[in-house]
Amino acid sequence: MRTKARKYADLIDHPRLIQPWHPRFASIAGQWRSSFFCPVERVVLELACGRGEYSQTLSGVDQRTGWVGVDIRADRMWHGIRFADEHDRPNMLFLRTIIHHLDRYFLPWEVDEIRIIHPDPRPRGADERRRLTSFRFLPLYERLLKPWGIVRIKTDHIWLYTYSMESFASHGWVCGAHTDDVDSSPLLADHHGIQTHYEKKARASWLSICYAWRTKPL
Repeated sequence: MRTKARKYADLIDHPRLIQPWHPRFASIAGQWRSSFFCPVERVVLELACGRGEYSQTLSGVDQRTGWVGVDIRADRMWHGIRFADEHDRPNMLFLRTIIHHLDRYFLPWEVDEIRIIHPDPRPRGADERRRLTSFRFLPLYERLLKPWGIVRIKTDHIWLYTYSMESFASHGWVCGAHTDDVDSSPLLADHHGIQTHYEKKARASWLSICYAWRTKPL
């Protein structure tokens, strides 16, 4: 078993990981499409990606899209980076930063889609501003997304799902599709059978999986 320190050491100069000492870290905004190892037509972010399970699978399903896993924990992203290397995924990159700094690394309208998959629910009222669908983050996503850009959220916390639906509505996001039980919904096909580590734990506890997508306001 590799230690965290060994994983961090493995990634110090890895070309798939954009991090503070990477030579392009400060100038990557506006350059994402040319930064992948192949031509891409779209850019999709997987926020708080951990191992990047969605990027791992979808980078093979849709090779015209560039998939960017965003997290602050390089030891978690190490698994996704190793997968991308072993499976030759030229359309996968990772960005090491905190999410509320995203606009330092993406220009307005540079992103086509944002995926928020089983985020930390931050259940305490005092932590509301840290929820990834809160009043703090939706205006940020709106700036980065192209017109008609999409945010997708998937969670096993029904109250976070309800909170997110209310948050989207209060900020004028256009209704897309939603379900509080993805297994009994046609929206299940959107996920290509992908289950993250946290989703597997939720399913083992017989929790329903909620899913929704919304389009940025005009």
